[in-house]
Amino acid sequence: MSEILDQSADALLHQRLSENDAGKKVFIGSEDPIGLYNHVVKQFNAACNRTTESSYERLDPNCFYGVWMLRWWTLVRCDTSYIMLFITFCVNFLIGLIPIVNIINVMVWLICYLIYERNQRPHSRVNKQLSSDPFKYMIYHNGLCKQGKLYNLYYELPVSSLSSLGLRESQLEIIKSKKSGSTVTFMVYGDRFKAAWSKFGLLRIVHIIQILVALLGLIIANVLVYPKTHINEFFQST
Repeated sequence: MSEILDQSADALLHQRLSENDAGKKVFIGSEDPIGLYNHVVKQFNAACNRTTESSYERLDPNCFYGVWMLRWWTLVRCDTSYIMLFITFCVNFLIGLIPIVNIINVMVWLICYLIYERNQRPHSRVNKQLSSDPFKYMIYHNGLCKQGKLYNLYYELPVSSLSSLGLRESQLEIIKSKKSGSTVTFMVYGDRFKAAWSKFGLLRIVHIIQILVALLGLIIANVLVYPKTHINEFFQST
């Protein structure tokens, strides 16, 4: 769904959220790419957001992958910033120049890539085929999520109050179709929530580039750096 909330409605929505405890905080088990993906899938399967009779499949979480990618992807905001992604490539290259560490670095990236590939198949072959617009019953408003430092927010409001939120008539009807009695529950999401779904496929390219960058650093170190600094002689003597 495109951004459909009027910016002037921010204050009112924040007031509504503070008055309503339901969904104020959405628990996320892990914020690595797989953990965030599973969080998104859980929201897609929620009754108020469901766009298909079939359920989206969760991916298999992996602690090793989670610890590594949390630091190389989520915490440095690579999910929403290509500048930060480029910086991680540069840092990875510099690590590739460090003896012994560079070999471990390449191995870790290879392992993470294999873990990713195992989980990428359900995403591309099953989940992406279920619905053309899994965000249909959700509302995009990055400003609200960013201010609350959250990926998504839930609101449970009287149907009669929806008209004051700045929604277009067609969008009001979509939200009202999920009403329960006199109230309706809907979700607001931001860029990072959307990226956890839309950029999961992009991670394949990121993993491959990180492996190539790590290998490049290792090769340059062995061919150009170590011979000039006599590091090879040091390791041979020990």
